[in-house]
Amino acid sequence: MCFIKGLEAFALLAALLLGGVKVVALLARRIGRQLIAWASDDVLIEWSRFKRFIASASTEAETEAAPFEFERLLIAIRRDYGHKGQAVEEGDLLGLFITDV
Repeated sequence: MCFIKGLEAFALLAALLLGGVKVVALLARRIGRQLIAWASDDVLIEWSRFKRFIASASTEAETEAAPFEFERLLIAIRRDYGHKGQAVEEGDLLGLFITDV
């Protein structure tokens, strides 16, 4: 089972939306160590991809795309918990947190 719990995922998304990618990078360091031991391969790969994306996001368009990259991580976490997610489309999970996705 994935180590990131719902509240931590929400905190990461809130940090991304309110504080930007630099705030997320600080939170990512704390969670990353625990993921090495507890996350499935799929979650670990998506986490690594997400961290690299936010670390290299330099344009406004890349920064605006960051929540959608985070959503890919959330989908991997849901799969880790056993959800097939076949009907979940891009923006569906973000729509739970953001009204104008």
